[in-house]
Amino acid sequence: MEPMSTQPARRLHAALEPLHLVSYFAPGARESGQPLGLKSFWQTYMAFRSAPLGQVAPSTVVAAFASFHPDMVHRSLPAVWSLTTPQDCLDTRNAYAAGALRAAGVQEAGATRAVELLAPVLGALDPTGRALGAANAALPAAEDPFGALWQLATTAREHRGDGHIALQVALGLTGIEAMVLHSIDVGPPAPVMQKSRGLSEEQWADVVTGLAAKGLVNDAGELTKAGNDLIQELEDRTDELAWSSGLNALGEAGVDEVLTTLAPSLEALYAAKAVPVTPEYFAPRTPKGA
Repeated sequence: MEPMSTQPARRLHAALEPLHLVSYFAPGARESGQPLGLKSFWQTYMAFRSAPLGQVAPSTVVAAFASFHPDMVHRSLPAVWSLTTPQDCLDTRNAYAAGALRAAGVQEAGATRAVELLAPVLGALDPTGRALGAANAALPAAEDPFGALWQLATTAREHRGDGHIALQVALGLTGIEAMVLHSIDVGPPAPVMQKSRGLSEEQWADVVTGLAAKGLVNDAGELTKAGNDLIQELEDRTDELAWSSGLNALGEAGVDEVLTTLAPSLEALYAAKAVPVTPEYFAPRTPKGA
């Protein structure tokens, strides 16, 4: 079940991202923070994902995550740190994710070999401007191969995401504008993203109006050619930057081996419906806009 792209960083992303996503979507994910006193999924999300940064100001998390309305972040942070600690969140999220991968049918031998291939490369990624990626890369490796694999997938994901955000800024987009463009392009649809990112209908409409003023969407809220071209540039440059910032040490042959090693585990993960995506989600974009 090989990801459908020839760019090696994109192919690797397509193999690792589903492994990371179990921490949000596998059975029990919504309750995984309850033993720490976290009262909701979003408290758990904000605490677990920001924990590698330590007990930082909410504004730092707003900047690092980029696509959430600030009020949504502030509803959870810093309040969660009166309930638990970053270290307890790190330990709990890794233990939960390791169990979720195991339960979804990820193979121990495949996980062990993938860790052997990925750990030296992901531990040496260029951290410049990539605070969340660097914070994850600095975490000690789990002894459990499932936990170690999940953390490596998470490090790769956050490192790539940091570069993606930097490119959004370089291309003149805010994080929320980029999130809305992505929703218009490939989904999830506006009502889902409004709720999950903390925007009201009016706030969402204001963002779309701003994108129209930039010539990126038309009056119907659909991508223009300029919007399509910008998204394609953003995706292509994200791949290129991820590759040149250290993934290239793996080499294309190394990427091939990782994909071959993980293929049976990914098939099991998809069959178990542990994540809400399919391999087709990672296919090259279909151009849109006129």
